Amino acid sequence: MGWITANIIVVVVYGDQWLGNYLTAEQIARAQEELSLIYALPYANDLVGTAWEQILADIKGGQWLPIRDNRPRPDFTTQENGVRVNYSVKTEGLRLSKKRSHACAYLGHHEDFIIARPKIDDLLQPGETIANLDANDVGAKVLDYYNDQIVKRFDWTVISFLLRLNAREFIYWEERPPTIYNPTDYWWQDSGRAAEGHS
Repeated sequence: MGWITANIIVVVVYGDQWLGNYLTAEQIARAQEELSLIYALPYANDLVGTAWEQILADIKGGQWLPIRDNRPRPDFTTQENGVRVNYSVKTEGLRLSKKRSHACAYLGHHEDFIIARPKIDDLLQPGETIANLDANDVGAKVLDYYNDQIVKRFDWTVISFLLRLNAREFIYWEERPPTIYNPTDYWWQDSGRAAEGHS
């Protein structure tokens, strides 16, 4: 059985700021070893999110929480200097292209992540419907819900991100603490894709 080496870039550019290193050399080595084992398995051609959650929990010395409820709860917890730290873990695959054939070529570019999936009914007040709200109303409700009913309610301390490229290269960074968004800083436009009776 062949081995696949895993290269992890842990310093990324976000805007004009260097956010820094998030994994120690020992943690990187352990992640490389565990990722190499997963990708060496027969038929393993991508990384399942829960597998990465467990690897990260292990290398951070935390406890994985196997509760799957549309992602509002932390994925694992650990202790740092005697304080409980809750991690919400996100991972997405990158598309290989001729212009960007290595992970480092993606630094400084944007990538969309699904951070949480609130149920639309949870956003609405009694008597409200999506049909009588405009796009800005819905967008503001989503951000308010994310701030109050996800980050604050479930006490997210860190959001960790892993981008995967070709099962060999990875970009990892953390957002600590998670951003709390001001809905008035954003505007929203109806895409026109949703039809009545569909979400």
